Amino acid sequence: MQNGYFKDETKEYVITNMFTPRPWVNYLWNENQMSLVNQFGFGKARYQDDNAFQRNFTAEDENRLVYIKDGGEYYAANRNYDNLPFDRFETVVGQGYTVIRSSYKGLDVDYKIFVPQQGRMECWEVTLENTKAEDKEFDLYVFADIDAAVTSHDAYMRADFDEELNGIYCSHNGFQSPTKYVGTFFAAEKKPCAYETALERFKGIYNDLRNPIALESDILSSKGTCFEHNAMCAFQYKVKLAAGEKTHYLFAIGAVKDRKEAVNMSRLLTSESFDKELCTLKKKADMYDEQIRINTPDEEINRRVNIWLKRQLELGKTWGRVYGKGFRDIMQDISAFIQLDPKTARTKILYCAEHQFDSGNTIRQWEPVDKYPYRDGATWMIHTVSTYIKETGDFDILNENVPYYESDESGTLLDHCKRGMKFMFGGLGEHGLCLWGGGDWNDSINACGLLGRGESVWLSEATVYAANEFAVLLDKIGEDSSEIRANSLKLKENTNKYGWDKDHYIYGINDWGEKVGSYDTKEGQIFLNAQVWAILSGISEGKDAKELMRFVEREMKCPYGYVQQKPSYSEGSDRIGRVSYMQKGCYENGSVYNHGVTFKIVADCKLRNGDAAYESINLILPKNPALVNAGVEEYAISNMYLGPENEFRKAVAPMSWITGTSGWLFRGIVEYMLGIRADFDGLIIDPVLPKTWKKLSAVRKYRGTVYEIEMENGGGDTAKINVDGKEISGNVVPAFSDGKTHAVKVVM
Repeated sequence: MQNGYFKDETKEYVITNMFTPRPWVNYLWNENQMSLVNQFGFGKARYQDDNAFQRNFTAEDENRLVYIKDGGEYYAANRNYDNLPFDRFETVVGQGYTVIRSSYKGLDVDYKIFVPQQGRMECWEVTLENTKAEDKEFDLYVFADIDAAVTSHDAYMRADFDEELNGIYCSHNGFQSPTKYVGTFFAAEKKPCAYETALERFKGIYNDLRNPIALESDILSSKGTCFEHNAMCAFQYKVKLAAGEKTHYLFAIGAVKDRKEAVNMSRLLTSESFDKELCTLKKKADMYDEQIRINTPDEEINRRVNIWLKRQLELGKTWGRVYGKGFRDIMQDISAFIQLDPKTARTKILYCAEHQFDSGNTIRQWEPVDKYPYRDGATWMIHTVSTYIKETGDFDILNENVPYYESDESGTLLDHCKRGMKFMFGGLGEHGLCLWGGGDWNDSINACGLLGRGESVWLSEATVYAANEFAVLLDKIGEDSSEIRANSLKLKENTNKYGWDKDHYIYGINDWGEKVGSYDTKEGQIFLNAQVWAILSGISEGKDAKELMRFVEREMKCPYGYVQQKPSYSEGSDRIGRVSYMQKGCYENGSVYNHGVTFKIVADCKLRNGDAAYESINLILPKNPALVNAGVEEYAISNMYLGPENEFRKAVAPMSWITGTSGWLFRGIVEYMLGIRADFDGLIIDPVLPKTWKKLSAVRKYRGTVYEIEMENGGGDTAKINVDGKEISGNVVPAFSDGKTHAVKVVM
């Protein structure tokens, strides 16, 4: 069954099968507020306060409902619990908004939800249109199931209608509150004829939201309440619409410090303000078009890069993985986001750098804090800082003073990078490989190095990768890079000497001297990342690298991607960590972990195999027929697909949106397949195209200059480049920085 269709011209996806394989979600957010909204409008609304405390201010499930009561019949226009014969029932997934549309018995209802750019709140617009040839009278009920419980003491809670707010204000101002945001409000533009605050009175003790008892009465109670764990808010309106007439109702719901702030926030409830906010959301999405837009022969690739991957990685750079803000996670998303919004990326880099210890290591996660001793954070920071400077030429960022985490010390960003590099090279084990500690990128292998002896091959590869980038950066600013280069070369030698097992790289050596990712073990013999990062870092080169990738194709490939490791663990081991306790094919224990597949795509391009990279991309996109039962939104990219060794749910995608896959897939396509990537002295154009792509184009904004790029693929492996009609030597187009538009012609 077809679930919906893309509207590329408006950057939307329209869900037409409202009962998709699982609820399909859209994320709406600003810096302080994040809402998850599925096709019915259900999902949590979460805010963070000035001290980074986070809390939901709505219930998570059936929390947003629009009811229509027409004569003796009532129904939820955005849910249709009883499967009434709606003439239309669909959801528009937009860039920063969701619209749920229904039509029944001559009444069109459009329910729009969005998060404005400021404040800890959501905005709702309910539009009603009478499509009949006669007048229509009915009742409208708008329901919000709020979560006002700042603490566990329900006796602090009080909710009632506030005339100045023109809405319901709920306070939970208690002793030793964990946040100053002790108020929750639900305000309306138009005054309701009645309201409700108690879920027991609205829903009934034994009813549910399919048939709330309050809708069986003519009028809501219009009473306040107290001592409720989760209060609720509902407004009732008596509506009269002439034939063909349309009207709308505006609402706002959010978390505030006090009633005064709620009243102030409610002033957004005007059509002018709503239109302005929605226009801002559209302009932001269109602004990203100006930064990079591609036109390849593959329509699906185009919409991913031009629309949906941008949206997904923007979520990551703001909210990390939603459940917490991870250092490596945000840094990786920023590395892709840089070319979309360098100014914001700069702010985020400095913000993340504040979460580096003075030892040079970084915290794994904050909000909430996770101090488990992972050791890979500095490698991602160095890479992202280097990527930012290549994009902007802003070497001054290295002089920005940034405090160290939980320390009285501070240092320049350059000092942070140096300490990170010193930490990596200063923590080597008996084989001269990087100490594993509590883990690296594969944070499910979290027990191999806790005793301080285990060594990670992957972390050694990532350190070589970061060190080589940092050495070039040091050269650019006139500092000595010889020690970094010597350390990197030695680490490369040690990795090849102690990390190789017959035909592939192991993942590491644990505290007990046992190899992980080796034929010496019954399970977990081969790990994808250790192979492809050997290529990315230059540890494996030339014929050896090509043979290694052939090994990956032979051993790791399945009909919907490449497994993260094989064979899957079937028995838990405290010498390995949680990965070995996971069911087969789940997460890093043998799933197609798409983040790792995108590393493989970049490695394919490094080996100049555009066809392999293109095939790998198509394997993990939801359109792959092998993923027909995956369940993932067609407009999102999934974190993983359960692997072929899974007993019950192979090829199912249990989660989406929350993944570093989006950023690396974006970069894999733009920077490595199309080969358009920033460097210190200009814009590199080094395509590695699939043979079937004969002509394509891209528009790339770089340091204030627009590059209009056309490519012709004659099947060769080298490119002849003309800039403004003149052939250049090499593949680096100058950084003109003149604010003009330059034509670039590339012929392979």
